[in-house]
Amino acid sequence: MKHQTLLLLVLFLTSFNYSHSQCLKIEDVYSKNDSWNLSSQSKVIEMKELDDFEYFFIVQPKSNNRIQVFTRDSKGRNYNVAYKITLNEEVVVDKKKGKKKNSEVILYDSQMSSEPSIEIATKRMKILSIRLLLNGEEVTNFTDCVFILIEEQKL
Repeated sequence: MKHQTLLLLVLFLTSFNYSHSQCLKIEDVYSKNDSWNLSSQSKVIEMKELDDFEYFFIVQPKSNNRIQVFTRDSKGRNYNVAYKITLNEEVVVDKKKGKKKNSEVILYDSQMSSEPSIEIATKRMKILSIRLLLNGEEVTNFTDCVFILIEEQKL
């Protein structure tokens, strides 16, 4: 059942016609107890495709105001990807998952678990930008609309 729910979610999201430089519209995701751990209050703020990979940026306002970043390729395999998040306030990050330097937090999934996810405690911070790093190189065409949509959620 979990796999069916995930498949439906992926099909729902991929039914939109978008390019790398476009933002997916905010849509409610009414799915519970699936492998993405989404709730009825979750918001998909952006989905991107790069080559054969899909990136989901999920806002969960009822879950301690955390932003979860999920990555998975089209075949369900895990992928070693790093996220560079620029914040305008101090943030506490698990030392095993990331480090803080000059208000930039670099988070990465070092364990590569069966469901790779990265949680960022946002509190009332404004996220200035989120950048994708693939194999150490920054992905271009990564739009700034991510933090604008996050601000609209008033986290």
